[in-house]
Formats: sequence, structure tokens, C-alpha cells
Amino acid sequence: MICAIVLAAGKSVRMGTQKLLLPVDGQPAIARIVGAVAACPAVRDIIVVTGRDGSKVSSVLAGYGVSFVANPDYDGDMLSSLRCGIDALPGSCTAFLVVLGDQPRITSKLIETLLAAHPRHSPSAILVPLVAGRRGHPILVSTVHCESIMTGFDGIGLRGLLTADPESVVDVPFPEEYADQMRDMDTPGDYEQLLAIKGK
Repeated sequence: MICAIVLAAGKSVRMGTQKLLLPVDGQPAIARIVGAVAACPAVRDIIVVTGRDGSKVSSVLAGYGVSFVANPDYDGDMLSSLRCGIDALPGSCTAFLVVLGDQPRITSKLIETLLAAHPRHSPSAILVPLVAGRRGHPILVSTVHCESIMTGFDGIGLRGLLTADPESVVDVPFPEEYADQMRDMDTPGDYEQLLAIKGK
């Protein structure tokens, strides 16, 4: 069973306001992202890791059928949130998507294309989207790597796993038109750029 962990615990310091709640095409950014994941039939369980403004994030996602887990250490790095999500995975989960909460242009088509590549590779594979030579998110990770993530890579994050086990990493190439979908937004300038690509 494939699950998804949506990382939505950030403090949005550089944005100056909670970026997950900023409107994109009439929806809060986090709702657009979760909606894209939920539209993929192969994803059976979605866990949203919250932190700052957790109650507000949970409120805008009411009705999406997702589970919530709070990261008590949301002042920490992304790895702490990922570990919270892994702790909440059901035992039947065999692989999980790591989805960033600040990529509001992501589509279900990108996710489904990544998932479609999964059966063609080893059950222990880590699938990473690749656009114009650059890796991005979401990443599909086999649950065989959970112990390594839970006990290692402090101060490095998930990229430490990719470096430590390169034989398991599979780059899944996407056309350059997918680059906008993998853009994140950390600053007001990033947000304005994402709004400007509406309709592309």
C-alpha cells in the first residue's frame, strides 16, 4: 500500500506569514497540494504533519479524509517532521510519498507518473523526479528505509539517504514543462512568481 506524508509544519519565517494558507487560484496552497495527492487512486492514506498554525491547516483540510499528526519540535528541521509522519504510517504501507507543503503547482499527473514507475523497479527503490538535470519532490520511498531515516541523517535530512544508498535511487525523468510544478515558495518573491504562472 502506498501512503503519503505531507510536510506542513514549517514556520514560514522567510515568507513573513503562514505560506501554507496563502491563496493560489482561490484555494489555500496546502489544500491544492493535498487535493492533488488525494486525486491519485493509488495513494491510500495521507498523513499531514502539522506544526505552527496546525489548527488552521487542519481546518482548511477538513473533508479531505487525511490524518493529522503534530510535530512538537516544529522549530527543528524537516527531518523531524518526516519522522513524525513515518511513526504514523500504517503497518500495511510499503512505500510513501514525501510531499512538501509549499509546492502548490504540483498536479496529480506528476504524482501518478512517478507512481507508475514504481512497479518497474526494486521494492526497495527510492524514486526521485528529475527535470532538466535537477532532482525535486515528491519522492517515493520504500518503507525498508524507515529505520535509516528514523536513526540517521541528523543535520542532513532526506538527501543524506540518497547519498548513503545511491544504488536504491532511481531518477524518473520528466519533461521541462514539469519544472513549475516542483517549485516551492519560501519568500514573497517566490509566491508572486508562482501566481504569475497561473494557467500554464
